[in-house]
Amino acid sequence: MDSQVKAQLQEMKSKIDRIEKLAGELNEPGQGIPVVEKNAQILLCTACVLKFGIADIADIDAAQGGKQ
Repeated sequence: MDSQVKAQLQEMKSKIDRIEKLAGELNEPGQGIPVVEKNAQILLCTACVLKFGIADIADIDAAQGGKQ
């Protein structure tokens, strides 16, 4: 895999992880507020879907030591 692509994947993975963390943080103080609970859950689900396409690929590449 090209080093530029690897760097892009890692950057996107970092951002996805941050989205997931922030959505989780919203979920706690938003308990009891239906619109916050619902939208925080949607954000968590979206981050999960993004992981399948981006973060998982970056993790697999890192685990393989960057080999093709």
